[in-house]
Amino acid sequence: MPELRQDPITKRWVIIASERAHRPRQQSVIDAASNAKLCPFCAGHEEMTPPQTLVLPEQGDWRVRVVPNLYPALERQEVVVHSRRHARSIAELEGDEPELVVEAWQRRAATVRGYVHFGLLTFIPLFEHDARDTSSEYGSRVLALMLFAGAVGTLVVGPLADRHGRRLMLTLTFATAVPGVALYLANPGALGLAGIAFAGAGIISTFGLVYSPDPLAVASELGRVTKAGGRLAITAWRPTPA
Repeated sequence: MPELRQDPITKRWVIIASERAHRPRQQSVIDAASNAKLCPFCAGHEEMTPPQTLVLPEQGDWRVRVVPNLYPALERQEVVVHSRRHARSIAELEGDEPELVVEAWQRRAATVRGYVHFGLLTFIPLFEHDARDTSSEYGSRVLALMLFAGAVGTLVVGPLADRHGRRLMLTLTFATAVPGVALYLANPGALGLAGIAFAGAGIISTFGLVYSPDPLAVASELGRVTKAGGRLAITAWRPTPA
């Protein structure tokens, strides 16, 4: 299992991932035909990789796949397979393969954003209580600040996504969350609170009814508890027009 260790002398953090030493080594790039026969990422060798987490296009023969990394440097990593062919670099991609690769990265980035959101829900209270020795009530307030900022971010960025494109705004807002979290970790005062609020506004997360055992019952209960004259907003996916 990969682990994070701090050098006691330099105080730098390093990743120890001994399992990566067992990665299969590719043969000489000159022998491309032999490499293609042994490559776990080429078409026809799907059984050599873990089950895919994304495939494009979603119908017919795949052009781009995303699979979990069997030898991750951190706890969870994925591999984006750029082509069915034994392409050794992005320069060898053909047709619409570059566009599909970009789409795969954008869609998986949106999924990672959800992981970050739920990770922070657990991390912030523990970090405040254990590392900064603050009260559990203060940790709850910091968490509430992040969630409130996320709600505001949803209202602000939603119209921008309609105007400039959902993928672009998801990518930009996810990127803005990184400096916000870094600022929060480095500064325990007001500046850190501003950072976690900034990160919360960037990590726009929608809680899906579809993941509940009975989505209709959940939607009905949400309507029941909403006060008279109040508003209930629900987002939904719809098929992309052909």
